[in-house]
Amino acid sequence: MVIATAGKGSAGKTLIAAAVLSALAVEPQRILVVDADAHESLVDVLGPGWVTSVGSMRSAMEAQLATLAWDESRVEALEAGMGEWVLAKRAGYDLLAMGHWAPPGSQCTVNRALDRSLAALMGRYDRVLIDHEAGMEQMGRYSALPIDRLLLVVQPEVSFVRVAGRILDRAREVRRPILGCTLILNRVTDARRSRPEFREALDCLMRIRPMTLVEVPVGHAVVHQKAGVARRHARSEGRVDALDRRDGVPGAVDDAEIGGVSGERRRAHRQVRRTVRIDRRRRLG
Repeated sequence: MVIATAGKGSAGKTLIAAAVLSALAVEPQRILVVDADAHESLVDVLGPGWVTSVGSMRSAMEAQLATLAWDESRVEALEAGMGEWVLAKRAGYDLLAMGHWAPPGSQCTVNRALDRSLAALMGRYDRVLIDHEAGMEQMGRYSALPIDRLLLVVQPEVSFVRVAGRILDRAREVRRPILGCTLILNRVTDARRSRPEFREALDCLMRIRPMTLVEVPVGHAVVHQKAGVARRHARSEGRVDALDRRDGVPGAVDDAEIGGVSGERRRAHRQVRRTVRIDRRRRLG
């Protein structure tokens, strides 16, 4: 199963991805986490530990490859093996970072190398979690890779909703298979949610592509750089959030109360649980 995040810059998608990982890690399964952002934001959020990226390795090899005059098939085989070489083994998951292209030029070579590395690695894992870079262009990359669940992360602003719509438009243009989509409304307040221009933009998007809507209130940070450690500590003591334990999907995490569930969170949890059950029935049907 492939889960991917997407959205406008600063929407909070990387923190959502980290929360999804915390939820998935509750159950014993093989998980591959892919930081497909040249800035390696998810690597930073997940905490310390040396990570060599696909981009840094491919960049280092460029000068040598130019002298070898290899044909494309040999270069393809080399890039397909890079994922194995740079894969970082973490507690409960493996981490693959795209990184950036060091020589002058675009990211095309690194994106191609990551695509080939993913194709070689994916068959080993039960779950693949991809944190895309901001914007719509990533929908055209790895376009042969179906997404089982796309998490579109927006804030309650018209500009975020418009970018979400463009991401879906881009996926249609390149015929990217997306089996299910969830719109995550992040950092919600009543005032921001009730703005007429935002409600109009949101309604328009939902008419174009009906999807599950999940709200994360402001003040209920989904994850934070220290929260991952707190979650692991809570799991070791048996204080796992009820949503994570039952469904393996992200819920709001209160940094002050990792193990507890407030009334507001319970309502949000019930909404997500209903969504998960509906999605499961659809897939089975």
